[in-house]
Amino acid sequence: GALGNPDDPAQKAAYDHISPRNYLEAKDPPALLLQGTLDQDIPAAWTQASYDAMRAAGIKTSLVWFPGAYHDMVGADLDNAVTQAEAWVRQALG
Repeated sequence: GALGNPDDPAQKAAYDHISPRNYLEAKDPPALLLQGTLDQDIPAAWTQASYDAMRAAGIKTSLVWFPGAYHDMVGADLDNAVTQAEAWVRQALG
């Protein structure tokens, strides 16, 4: 990234400052995270850490993993993601 490596202890302060995980509050809106297990752009550990942080903050959050899917979902993965997102929005927001 532009700030360097987020896993480098020397870069931690810079990443902590810009990370939304450090500004989460229970009053934040619900969130749905959809990610392929082979996502080449967003590390699974970052998604899981974000999900865990949202849950710890009291935010209504769901995480759905798509086995074998890449960042740019296509075909059945995309269809399934859209279906799940629509159902989640209807349920979460009434």
